[in-house]
Amino acid sequence: MSELIKRLDESASFLRSAFGDGSSIDCLVVLGSGFKEFVSSVTISKEVSFNEVPHFCSPKVAGHGSSVAVAEVDGRQVMIYTGRVHMYEGYSADQVCFPIRTAIRYGVRNVLVTNAAGGLHTGVKPGDILVLQDQINLTGDNCLRGNGSLLGPQFVDMIDCFDAKWREVLIAKSCLKSGVYVGLMGPTYETPAETKFYGQSGADVVGMSTVQEVIAARQMGASVAGLSFVTNLAGGLSSEVNHQEVIEIGKQRAPQLLEALRTAIDAAPRDL
Repeated sequence: MSELIKRLDESASFLRSAFGDGSSIDCLVVLGSGFKEFVSSVTISKEVSFNEVPHFCSPKVAGHGSSVAVAEVDGRQVMIYTGRVHMYEGYSADQVCFPIRTAIRYGVRNVLVTNAAGGLHTGVKPGDILVLQDQINLTGDNCLRGNGSLLGPQFVDMIDCFDAKWREVLIAKSCLKSGVYVGLMGPTYETPAETKFYGQSGADVVGMSTVQEVIAARQMGASVAGLSFVTNLAGGLSSEVNHQEVIEIGKQRAPQLLEALRTAIDAAPRDL
């Protein structure tokens, strides 16, 4: 047994001891910046810290959640990661996506990733919520590098990295726009030249998370959907970009974010 499989089994075993066998939990929600108020809008049945889960890392950035919770959302049992770790904190691609792999090993088959992002053109503006239809990985790494076919195919087809049916149902129910997310290493925000380059590549929004998680989930056969909350215009399209701006606009748009999350959870496939 490889060391990776051993660690995943230990982590999944902890989740079973904390939350039960997981047979009724079919959706994981990863809360990015701006989406954290979701936790206070639902009734949590149980919650444990990332520090309690074997082999999980904890965020080093103030304001980012660091726990695993289970809640009922409109009649559906959902696992929630109240935050995530990022490569810019010094973590590897494997460490970043380890919690996703653990949840799938535990039995979750739908993964909803969320994030805060910067808009790359005038077609998106602060306050918009986009349903992700595709992604561009510009982090400079790939979480499948070195693990071969331990958790699924080594060469993963990413044509449909975000589940088409889930996306279509979500857009129909929410009337949200769709878009392409480009994920970077961070932690610096974009230069004006980089903003122009990313926009010309076909991306609509830019951020510092998500892409490794999606790759890991797809390798293990989970269905994936994504929501990006546009908190600012990328460098060169606005006078200044700062982390506090991300936090403040998230508070202002909390009702719309919560509605989008609930709609996305409801739209998740039920026939896996």
